[in-house]
Amino acid sequence: MSKIIKISDYLDLITVQHATQPNYIAYCTAFLDMIQAGCDVLYSFDTVFNLSTATGDALDKLAYIAGISRVLPIDDPDIPSSLSDDMLRLLIRSKIKQNHWNGTLAGWMEILQVIFPESAFDVIDNQNMTVNVTIIDPSFDDEKIALLMNGYLLPKPSGVRLVYTVIDSALFGWDTNTAFIKGWDEGEWATT
Repeated sequence: MSKIIKISDYLDLITVQHATQPNYIAYCTAFLDMIQAGCDVLYSFDTVFNLSTATGDALDKLAYIAGISRVLPIDDPDIPSSLSDDMLRLLIRSKIKQNHWNGTLAGWMEILQVIFPESAFDVIDNQNMTVNVTIIDPSFDDEKIALLMNGYLLPKPSGVRLVYTVIDSALFGWDTNTAFIKGWDEGEWATT
């Protein structure tokens, strides 16, 4: 495996005032040599603990690093006592995106796109400290809806009331046949 960052890349960052000092360059080189093995391990961490392919104990360790657990401290009949690998993976992705959220509506929409890539959604900021979120996804199950409603999948801005509407069946539409819009026999006329 090749090193992603070479020691010379760091040495090139030294300011002009210190770049001509041989003792300083020798010290920096020796220090970077010492930590290079640790850096290589960190860079290879992604191949060993890849979020997309990790299962079982490796996925639990990734969840721990993200600050969550497979067992959630919540009493909801739709959430099992221990999350499956797929749901835990979704929760980890969500937690990572939440930890990097910049607090804007655009950033929130980006989280929605990452967490629900196969869904259609609409977000309306009512400009009165409430936001309506409509998600259309025929593959939504009760567990995913419960995680969403209990605040595990999307960040909640402080003081803002989020109103979720989850549509788990295709809507009726003319001359269109997608996962979200179906014709006469399959599409729903209205949602409740």
